[in-house]
Amino acid sequence: MLVYFDPPYESGLYWPVMHLLGEKGLVSIGGTVVCEHYSKLDLLPAYGQLTHYRDVKQGALRSASTFYPNTHLGTAITPLNSLGAKCPQNKFIIIESF
Repeated sequence: MLVYFDPPYESGLYWPVMHLLGEKGLVSIGGTVVCEHYSKLDLLPAYGQLTHYRDVKQGALRSASTFYPNTHLGTAITPLNSLGAKCPQNKFIIIESF
């Protein structure tokens, strides 16, 4: 499972949604949340079962993507180049707000 979370930068949705995804078991073990955000926003190192893995900053737009795999019970971190192959049944969820 891959969850792409990209709310408006000033929405205030980051912490409650990330907490919900990590604490309520909404992301399968081995799944990953990719959170797009303003690059200067400080996200937590973990939200429940979701643990920070990598930050990728995107140029002059000052945006960043932070990867949070669900590594509960010692599941190995999924390499970025194989996410599609590792996602059970290729399930992708996009959370966007306009």
